[in-house]
Amino acid sequence: MAVDPRDFRWLPHDGNRHAIPYTLSSGETGSTLCGLAVTVPRRSPPQFPDGCWPTCETCDASWRRHEGIPLFSERRTVNGRRPTLLKRPPTTVVIITHVLEH
Repeated sequence: MAVDPRDFRWLPHDGNRHAIPYTLSSGETGSTLCGLAVTVPRRSPPQFPDGCWPTCETCDASWRRHEGIPLFSERRTVNGRRPTLLKRPPTTVVIITHVLEH
């Protein structure tokens, strides 16, 4: 297993992406950060797009606290309000359906 600087990794399980200890190997049983019992599958979990499951909110919050990353509810505010994203002008899409030949 490759060395990773993080203590946890993400595993699709029971309809969500859950955080599990990085050291948990295939075939081993452990628990997710939200407390679910899990056995790491021997085959790789589904990849994109099939592996794009919603993230477990409890695992995400625990992982963020462990990594020192602010929770969504703790994000920086300006004068008590969250900064708004800059609005981009609308994108124009041009579709060419016919090419004229001379």
